[in-house]
Amino acid sequence: MAANSAARQAYRLGERTWAVQFHPEVNEVMLDHWFTLGAAELPAPPDVIRAETDARLPTWMEQGRALVDAFLDEAARLA
Repeated sequence: MAANSAARQAYRLGERTWAVQFHPEVNEVMLDHWFTLGAAELPAPPDVIRAETDARLPTWMEQGRALVDAFLDEAARLA
């Protein structure tokens, strides 16, 4: 299990049930969509959020790929 102060963010129940409550697959296109549709819900102006996100996105995408690769490896092992 992975968690932050708001909620549990990742789960594993037994060998075959896994879930995440976040988007490891996020990319620039998704962020643009979210920032447009959800601008009123952002904790800061979209340009401020976007600047911080742009700085962190490469690391996030690398970690997301590693998570998905690990999941696929484990799924193949269990198949």
